[in-house]
Amino acid sequence: MSPKSVDLEDAIAELKSEVPGPDVQRRAILAISPRKRTTQVLRYTLMGVASAAIAFILWPRESMGSAWARTLQNTINANNVHRRMIGKNGVVLEEMWQSDHKHGFCIRNPDGSLALEQFTDGVRRYSFNNGTNRKKLPNTRMTAHVGTMKHEDGVFYLATETLQLILEGRGTSVLSRKVIDTPDGPREQYEISFVHFVWTGKAYKDLGKDVGFVEVEPASGRVRKYMAADRSVTTYIDYPETMDPSIFEPRPHLAKDVELHDIDVERKEVADSLERGLGAKGGVNLRFLGLDDGGNLWVLWTGSPVSGKAMKPFEIVGHRVGHPFGMRAFTESYPLERMASPAPSIHVRLQGMALPVLDKLGNWVTIRVPKDGKWVEFKDVPIRRFSDIYSLNHELGIRP
Repeated sequence: MSPKSVDLEDAIAELKSEVPGPDVQRRAILAISPRKRTTQVLRYTLMGVASAAIAFILWPRESMGSAWARTLQNTINANNVHRRMIGKNGVVLEEMWQSDHKHGFCIRNPDGSLALEQFTDGVRRYSFNNGTNRKKLPNTRMTAHVGTMKHEDGVFYLATETLQLILEGRGTSVLSRKVIDTPDGPREQYEISFVHFVWTGKAYKDLGKDVGFVEVEPASGRVRKYMAADRSVTTYIDYPETMDPSIFEPRPHLAKDVELHDIDVERKEVADSLERGLGAKGGVNLRFLGLDDGGNLWVLWTGSPVSGKAMKPFEIVGHRVGHPFGMRAFTESYPLERMASPAPSIHVRLQGMALPVLDKLGNWVTIRVPKDGKWVEFKDVPIRRFSDIYSLNHELGIRP
């Protein structure tokens, strides 16, 4: 007879109908209460571990309420975690380390090359993104970042599923459960049907349903293995008693030959530079000139408005450029940008845009800024090489 699937909403209803003892009640409350540390842990995991996390929550049971609460508490409350997701060809595609508030995470491409790595010791965070899909320009550079940044800051952003979404259980169910023999002894295997949700920066996106198999170690009540139904990836989870603190040092671990930017230092320097200005002439005050790691030159000023379509961009003397682009926050269309604000250090909105530079730049550049149908020229302006415009979002007034 085919086993009946277990839906989360039905499980919750059954849980409410039970009368558990005081200890079970306490554990259930702990298990479903939102906790900052739990959310931080899951922010550093992608969809591989999210699949396993669903198994934690939807554990089939003889006594659904107590078993669910106990299993959830056992797994999520683990202090030390090491997770590896391995592809068919044996490449470790994802690897995650966790010890309380310390985290490490790396992603490799199918050919084994590094795509991304992030590490935090609980105080400062380091992040590297290979960016292999972006267009290569003559001034493109490989950069990495370190700083005491918030998760919401763009440079450390990592799309992931959250505990809250998994707990909602939309379209999630346990299809079957059985005991299997493994090289590590008997384990319970659960067939899980679940929905992937990923944060896009504005909303959670439904990526569709998937099915996988989760192995749970009976002695600890923790998930030890997750395997995709098509056997394309297998995830192994270990819970070591201790972990080497050097694993979490906020520095490059696998990335080689990268330009490392200390965001804390960079932000202070940019705020000071905006206040001083890079030069004032003809009613225009040049505030910022920087080359991002994609090879685009950003120029921002005050005193000369920019139309929402950037009809007349600035000029770079002696260099070929591509089409201008930018953000509404730096144009007269700023009211359409909900989070745009004046730059805090000068209390004025910045104007400007970016130009892709099609030949090699040195350390200085001469530019011309449009003003009332004429050009205002700034000669030999030093070029700041920075990483990403979003790493300076607060200082430049992109976000509060």
